[in-house]
Amino acid sequence: MSQQRLAFLVAATGVGLAVVSGASPASAATAQPSAATKSAAHSSTSVSTKSLPGKSFPCRLPKGKYLNVSWSKKASYWPGVTAYRFYYNNHCNEYRYIAAYFTAKGHKPYPVTITAKPHGKGDKSQNMRNFWKLSVAAA
Repeated sequence: MSQQRLAFLVAATGVGLAVVSGASPASAATAQPSAATKSAAHSSTSVSTKSLPGKSFPCRLPKGKYLNVSWSKKASYWPGVTAYRFYYNNHCNEYRYIAAYFTAKGHKPYPVTITAKPHGKGDKSQNMRNFWKLSVAAA
């Protein structure tokens, strides 16, 4: 089995939110939204889909399909801890494995392995101390 190793470092992730003010429900049928409202509505949609970092890995079978991985990072309710949530969508005809490596100076890398079933999707959560850095690879 050939293995493809891709890794990269993720520094920080921020998620932005946009607030859209619209007309009241009674006048919504007759009122046209302003250009600013249309722009704000469009930007809030694009922010939600583009704000998560992610990576795609090609499948061996079928050709042209991918294993897609994305993740979110937010503060946990424990002080000094970050909660990571990994999302995956496997379009391949085979099991794929995603390795999330957390590294810190003076420590051995801490691997978190996620198994993606053929044509499956799902998520996995992991809490880590703030001094750990994340890198993601697929095999």
